[in-house]
Amino acid sequence: MGRTSTSTQEQHVSTTRQEPRTLPPGMAHARRAGLLMLVGAFGVGVPLPWTAIALLPLGLSVVEAVRALRAMSGGRAPARVVAWTSTGLVLAVVLGVATAAPFAFYDSSKRYQDCMVGANTSAAAAQCRADLYDGLTGVLSGWGVSR
Repeated sequence: MGRTSTSTQEQHVSTTRQEPRTLPPGMAHARRAGLLMLVGAFGVGVPLPWTAIALLPLGLSVVEAVRALRAMSGGRAPARVVAWTSTGLVLAVVLGVATAAPFAFYDSSKRYQDCMVGANTSAAAAQCRADLYDGLTGVLSGWGVSR
């Protein structure tokens, strides 16, 4: 009972690409911008005083997206990459503004957040919203803005 040994030949699969793949200009910045925006989006979900942590990655995402668009402006980048990077820039700015807005009305926002934590019925949640609107109306009327 002997084993017959056969020599096996390794077959190398040739690839159609002979040169290394290069990324369009600005693509590394665009990838960083997207990753930072995702990190910032996760930071938005934390309770109010700690929400400010999300502003750092969102701000860095805006910077990286602008760098990417400037590098892509040479015209060698595909249009879809420029479009998605622009969309990401707009989303990062909107998310940053939405994250920073509660800090302009911090007292009302914090009271609303604390109220909603304890609200276990729809009536309690409605009362929390009514208190928030009353608080914001008081703040805005102090600034001279009327409803």
